[in-house]
Amino acid sequence: MLRRVIALGLIAGTLFALQPAQAKTIKKKTVTFAWVPPCATVCSYNINLNALPSDPADAPSADPLDLLGETANGCTDPGPAGSYVDIIVTAPKGARALTLAAVPTVDWDTFICAKPKAGKTGSKLLAAGVNPAADAESAEPGCILGIPACPEKAVAAVKPGIKYVLRAFNYSDPLDLVGTYTFSG
Repeated sequence: MLRRVIALGLIAGTLFALQPAQAKTIKKKTVTFAWVPPCATVCSYNINLNALPSDPADAPSADPLDLLGETANGCTDPGPAGSYVDIIVTAPKGARALTLAAVPTVDWDTFICAKPKAGKTGSKLLAAGVNPAADAESAEPGCILGIPACPEKAVAAVKPGIKYVLRAFNYSDPLDLVGTYTFSG
């Protein structure tokens, strides 16, 4: 009997140890990115003729929808002015990750950026929102090339006490974008 109890204890302990670690939610908040005029085909992250690779296969992006590898421009060279909304957040104590999730009515594109230095608009790209349609296995019904109403999700590593920019470009949506950001540890 004692051997069975020990064996069951070892099995239970092993199974518990093999469970994936769950990130602890430290702060979760719903935010609204107020409607701004759509940027459509002139959004900074999809127009940069100086950055075009000679072969789209050379693009540095892992996003198959970003064939030109220009997604970083959403943070480094945002524009046109007035086509995006920024919300600045500060990572609380114990935070190790920041997730921004939203479901637009038609199409907004989301980014997590480092906070720019005073007087600057551009900064480092930390994460770009990914549409499930980019991955055929997880594509949402009705999502074709990321639109319409395709969920966006961006996840970035963060450090406590540091400010970050949640940026949303209105690509072609007639309404505000409601999203949720979560700091987890």
